[in-house]
Amino acid sequence: MKRICLGFDLRLNANLQKENTSQIDQHLVPELRSPMSADAGVWLEPGEIAALTKGILPDFANPLHLAKSIDLLVDACAKTGISTSGLWGLFLTSFESNVIALEERFGPDISTTGPQIYLTAGS
Repeated sequence: MKRICLGFDLRLNANLQKENTSQIDQHLVPELRSPMSADAGVWLEPGEIAALTKGILPDFANPLHLAKSIDLLVDACAKTGISTSGLWGLFLTSFESNVIALEERFGPDISTTGPQIYLTAGS
């Protein structure tokens, strides 16, 4: 199975993030929760970073509000005076079949030129 990069983001250090206690009951197994998630409402994205893609999407972002490359995102932060100190860079991936469905809905700008990862059965 092939996973394709959907885009890049900057998030707060998950180890320093305060847990949102209102989300504990939303987990099937509350003891197995993690602050790391593709959902920016769980693994928090700084407001300044989120604001970069609000409204009209800038050239560096795709329709999922993810940067097309981490370098483009860091450059946009530097140009607008947003500090990236202490933030964690990440790239989000999805199975190829999901990307095909997203491209049908949002257009061909969903996937990036980022990493493509091939998984073997059972991994």
